[in-house]
Formats: sequence, C-alpha cells, structure tokens
Amino acid sequence: MTKPTNLEQRVVELELIYTHLQHTVQELDKVVFEQSKRIDLLQRELKLLVNEFRQMRDASRDIRRPEDEIPPHY
Repeated sequence: MTKPTNLEQRVVELELIYTHLQHTVQELDKVVFEQSKRIDLLQRELKLLVNEFRQMRDASRDIRRPEDEIPPHY
C-alpha cells in the first residue's frame, strides 16, 4: 500500500466536504418544504379570518345602536 499523496488527501477531503454539504442541502430542502406547507396553511387561515372579520364588520353596520338614535323630542 502506497502512502497517499497530498493531492489524493485533498481529493478525499473535498469528497467528504461535498458529501456533508449534500446532506445539509437535503435537510434544508426538507425544512423549506415544510415551511412552505405551513405558510400556505397560514395564508388560507388568514384569508378566512379576514373574510369573517369583514362579514362581522358589515353586519355590525346594519345594527342600530341606541346612542345613534335621535330622541323623539327632536
């Protein structure tokens, strides 16, 4: 068995680094995918809440409040 040359050592180190980076990218891809799904869900929920708020606001405009009524003697 021959002693590895400096170039061979560098190549092996680069391959190890590449493998580690490849694994890291795969893990990050999973995280981004899960975050994307969560963001989509949150956007749908927000849209529903905004619509519900608007409906409540519009409904409250139709309700007569006693303080808005003019007393009969005016």
